[in-house]
Parts: sequence; C-alpha cells; structure tokens
Amino acid sequence: MGQGDSVLIQAPYGKFTLIDGGPKTAGPTVVSYLRSIGVKELALVIATHPHEDHIGGLIDVRREFTVGKVIDSAVATTTRTQETYLGLIKQKGIKFVAGRAGMSEDLGGGSLQVLYPKGTPPAVTS
Repeated sequence: MGQGDSVLIQAPYGKFTLIDGGPKTAGPTVVSYLRSIGVKELALVIATHPHEDHIGGLIDVRREFTVGKVIDSAVATTTRTQETYLGLIKQKGIKFVAGRAGMSEDLGGGSLQVLYPKGTPPAVTS
C-alpha cells in the first residue's frame, strides 16, 4: 500500500507526456491534477511496467483524455488491470509501441530517449 509512480513532463511547446499513472486509486487524483493545469490531451503516455501501482491510474487517464501514443514495456501479465488498460488502448485506437533501448521520441522542444529494455519486444498487442 502507498506505492506508485506518476510523472508529468511539459515540453516547451505545450506537449504533455505522462509516465505511469500510479495505482487505480490515484486515477481520479491524476485526472484532477491534469485538468487543473489545463491539460486537454496527452501527446505521449509511457508505461514503464505492468504493475498495478504504475498502470492502474492510467485507466482513468485514458477514459478522460485524448492520448496520441503509448510507449509500453510490452511485458505480458494476466492481471485484470492490464487487460483493462490494454483494452482501452485498443478501443480508443491509440498508437501502441513497445519501448526498447535506443528509441527516441520528440517531445516538442526536446527529446526523450528510451534506455531500457534491450532486445526484441515480446509478443503483446493492444
């Protein structure tokens, strides 16, 4: 209890990137915070790994905001949280990319580089 992460990056040209979303119970807080600072859409959402305390809050975020692209670790688990999370990505037609070392993403005024994991992503689809 009490674990979870969520980081928001605001690029100079108004693009927002959200890294993780905390646990399911944090979803309403994350959504409320994003709205309070005027976020209307997220250019990029990154899920570092499929534990509930990192992707649970992203479920509410996906329901409430337009998301341009998801970079995900693409590690398969059999949890209801991951099933719901992936189902929303598919339902909303969000571009899904398995993050791997060496990838770079333009954030609008700067870039983000993926450092890990290395190798070929496992077969996980949204």
